[in-house]
Amino acid sequence: EEAEIVYGIDRKQARTCAAQALAIGRTLDDPWHIAQGIDLVARGSQSLGLLARARTLTEEGLALRQTMGDIRGIGESLKHLSHIARWEGKFAEAEELIHQSIVIFTTLHDPKARASAVHMLIGILVYSGKFTKGLQVFEEPSAVYRARNIPGEPVTPTVVSAFALMHLGRYAEAEARFQQTLSFYPKLQSGYTVKNLGRIAMVRGSYGAAQAHLLEALALFRTTEDTNGLGQTLGCLGIVALRLGDLHQARNYLEENLQLAARTLILLPSMTALAGLALLSAEEGDREAAVMHYTVALQSGHVANSRWYHDVVGQHITAVAESLPATVAEAAQKQAQVRDWRDRMRDLVENGTDMS
Repeated sequence: EEAEIVYGIDRKQARTCAAQALAIGRTLDDPWHIAQGIDLVARGSQSLGLLARARTLTEEGLALRQTMGDIRGIGESLKHLSHIARWEGKFAEAEELIHQSIVIFTTLHDPKARASAVHMLIGILVYSGKFTKGLQVFEEPSAVYRARNIPGEPVTPTVVSAFALMHLGRYAEAEARFQQTLSFYPKLQSGYTVKNLGRIAMVRGSYGAAQAHLLEALALFRTTEDTNGLGQTLGCLGIVALRLGDLHQARNYLEENLQLAARTLILLPSMTALAGLALLSAEEGDREAAVMHYTVALQSGHVANSRWYHDVVGQHITAVAESLPATVAEAAQKQAQVRDWRDRMRDLVENGTDMS
C-alpha cells in the first residue's frame, strides 16, 4: 500500500518499497502477497522502460493468481499485461487482454475496476491510432445519460481523451480539456498534460510557449523517471529547437530521444524520434533520409491517422518527397517499408546515426 501511494511522488522510494514487499512475500511463500509485490515491482520496471522484465514479472503474477483461483487478481494481471503490450505497440494482444479483464470485472459487479479497465481500453485505441473509436468509448456513459434525459455529466475529462482530440486536430477542444485535467492531479503527475499543451502550441507555431511547456514536462518526467513521457517530450523539444533555428540543441534532444527509444522500444517515443529525425534530415539536406524516416513512422496508425503529426511533420515531409525525382522518393519509401519500426530504431543506433 505504501508503495502504491508513493509511486506518484517518489519513484525511487516506491521501487525500494515494492522490492521489499515482494521479498517478504517470497520469504513467507505467500502467493497472494507475492502477486501483489510483483504488480508493484512490474509497474516500476515498466516506468523505467524495462518492458521485458515487467512482462515476465506480470506473467508470473498471473500464473500465481490462476493457481489460487483469484479471479479479481487475474483481472488485474490481465489489465497490467495489456498496458505493457500497449507501450510495446502490440495492440491486438493489448485489446484481447483488456477485453478479458473487462469481462471479469463486469462479472464480479465491480464498477470501479471495470471503469479502470475501460479507461485502459481507451488508451489502447488512442495509442493504436483509433482516435475516433477511443473517444466514442469515452463518451458512451454520457450518451446513455442523454438518451435517458438524466441530468449531470457522468464522465470526468481525462488526459487520454484530450490526447485523442489533439490527434484528431480538434486543438481548441483538446487544449480546454487538458487545462481541465490540471486540477485533477498533483504537480508531479501533470507531465502528460503539460507536454501536450506544448504539442498544441507547436501546431500553432507558438514555439516559445511550446518550449516553455515542454521544458516543464521534461523536468517532471526526469523527476518521476517516466520513460514514455520523457522520450516523447525530448522528440518534441527537438522539433521546437529546429523551428527556433537551434540545430545543435535539436540534435542533442533527438539523440537522447533516439537512444531512449532504441533501448526501450516503447512505441510513442520511437515515433517522436523518427518524426524528429525526418525533419532534422530535411533541414540538413538529406531528403532521402527524411522521407525514409517518416515512412517508417507511418507504419504506426498512431502517426498515419494523426492530424497532429500531419500538421507538424507530415505535410513538410510530403513536400520534401515531391522535391525529389519520383524514382528516388519511391525507392526511399520502399526501403523504409522493408523493416519494422523496431528494427529501424535498433539500426539507427547500431549504425551510429551522426548527430554531431
